[in-house]
Parts: sequence; C-alpha cells; structure tokens
Amino acid sequence: MKMNKKALLITSLTAAVITLSSRTAYVAFAANSKVSVAQPSLAAQAKISVQQVSDIVEKKNKGCTINKIELRTKHGVAIYKIDITSSNRKKSEVVVNAKNGTIIQTRAKAHKKNRCERKAAIQLQQQTLDKNWPSMTAAQREQVCVLKDAEFDRQIAKVKSHVAAGCKTQAEADKIVAQIQKRKSEMRASGKAPKFRCIVKLPTISK
Repeated sequence: MKMNKKALLITSLTAAVITLSSRTAYVAFAANSKVSVAQPSLAAQAKISVQQVSDIVEKKNKGCTINKIELRTKHGVAIYKIDITSSNRKKSEVVVNAKNGTIIQTRAKAHKKNRCERKAAIQLQQQTLDKNWPSMTAAQREQVCVLKDAEFDRQIAKVKSHVAAGCKTQAEADKIVAQIQKRKSEMRASGKAPKFRCIVKLPTISK
C-alpha cells in the first residue's frame, strides 16, 4: 500500500481525527491502516500533516506499508508514532517530530512475547550478577563496570540526538546528561553490582 496514492482520502479524514467524546480517536484511512490522536489539543501543535509525515517515512523506508499513525507527546513535544511493515515483512516503529518532520527514532517492534522473554532474561542476568559479585576479582568487576559505562554512554548519545531532532533544548539535554554522568560516578563509587537494562556478556566465574 502506498500512502501517497491516498492523499485525497487522508486529507478529507484528517479533520475527522479529533473526536471530543473520547480521549483517543481512531480514523481508518485505508483498509488496514489507522490515524489516531492521543489528545485532541495536540492537533494544533502539529505543523507536519499526516500526508507529509507519510511521505517522510515512505522515503526513508522504501516499499514499506504504513499500518498506523498516532499523534502524541514525548518530553513535551508533539510527535508522530508510525507503525510500519517493511518490504521483507518486519514491523518497525518510526518516531517523527510533528513540528519539523525530523525522524527521531526507528526501532524494530518486538512481539509482546519476545519483550517478556527479554525482560525475564535481563532479570535472570541481574540475579546471576548479584550472586557472583562478591566472588569476582577486581579485574572482573572492572570488566562489568565497563559494560555498564557503555550502557550509560548509549543513554547519553540518545539524549543528545533529541536535541538535533528538536525534542529537547541544549539546556534540557545538558541537565539530563549531568544526571546520567552522576549515576555513572555513583555506580563505581558504591562498590555494588551495576543494574543493567540490557543483555550483556558477563565474565565467567570459576566454581
């Protein structure tokens, strides 16, 4: 399905997206596609139209099918969340700044079962780390801390990318980065096992 072939239909339905009787309004603009607005007042903040955001996403993801477009806020900024299926049938979520059309993020959509399995795997990893931490050598602990440092660095990079996308001011980003840097220092100073938000390769502990 190509969104640009349905420009007239999208245009005519965009005005009907806002439904005051419910907090979230859904409008079908294609056989298996939807546009939604999380809060009616957000429509006034969007400077990029549904058709424009569709064109932006299709240009970046050749041959994709757009399944749903949702207008909502993130960090106080109006954004579009677009669910797409690529030409090779993989599902992804694209986040676009509704004011300037900048793509903020593109990530694969994990099945709910996969998300639950990943969460369980991280919890098991943490339990293993907490159990083995007292037995780890100084070198092994440093190895784990380096892995956590990398996780902090990825968070910092993500915050900085929000400035370029127009979702945060430089001052807001600097404040958040300072908080992350503080947690980074406190993690090493505590002497305790770091808490991870992702799967990492922990050092092997000899029995």
